Amino acid sequence: MTDLREALEFSKKTILKAGKLLLETQQSVKVKGHKDRVDIVTNVDIETEKLIISAIEKKYPTHSISSEEKGFIDKKSPYLWIIDPLDGTKEYFRQIPSYNASLCLLFNEIPILSAVYLPYSNQIFSAADKIGAFLNGEKIKVNSQAVLKNSIIYLHPPCFGKLPEKDFEKNFIKIKELTKNVYRLRYHQNQNTFLCFLALGSAEAYINFSYPPSMEDFAPGLFIAKMAGAKITDLKGEKIDLGKSKQLYIASNGKIHEQVLKVINNNA
Repeated sequence: MTDLREALEFSKKTILKAGKLLLETQQSVKVKGHKDRVDIVTNVDIETEKLIISAIEKKYPTHSISSEEKGFIDKKSPYLWIIDPLDGTKEYFRQIPSYNASLCLLFNEIPILSAVYLPYSNQIFSAADKIGAFLNGEKIKVNSQAVLKNSIIYLHPPCFGKLPEKDFEKNFIKIKELTKNVYRLRYHQNQNTFLCFLALGSAEAYINFSYPPSMEDFAPGLFIAKMAGAKITDLKGEKIDLGKSKQLYIASNGKIHEQVLKVINNNA
């Protein structure tokens, strides 16, 4: 078995190096390809990915790796590293300080460790199973706000084309009703970043209303939130599989969870 405390320190050091590379190369970023008419791949995505993969292959040569640009490196291992070397490429390219480098380690398809680094604010969020969640080495936990009307909730809005049209419309109805029942509702599609802020206690919930295309978009942050005490379910309140993609979910401090479920399911 991999030593999780050792792997946690390795993850933090690796993600810190990746983040420093992101800062150093931002002024020389170049578009290398397009995933769609706006979603891009840059030279920095590729360089940062190489750095992280090289570090993992040196430290854990028998572990499998799945990265957004490189794809799947299959070592027939129960251990799998999920990597997003530059989460928020569009923002990074446009000089918007809302991006991160992130990774998550799975064992038999179950997350057991993750790290998310926000270079612009020098914040390293990390977590390991049965050890806890941390910000720059200090333990963190979700807050205890229990009043929905006093809560700030972030969400990923529905994306047209990624949901059946009837669900796309229904989810905007849910958002409309939720807006009436919280203090503030904010949109932000960077799931890893804002799930970490939930873990820190800076927000009361994060809701994903649009299927993420792959696990690296949410798994690192969702695991950190879980280790900080977050409650995580699907939009109906049922258990979700943290090791699978294409799931809509609510992650909250637990105190307002049932209130959120009641609003979004009674008014859709």
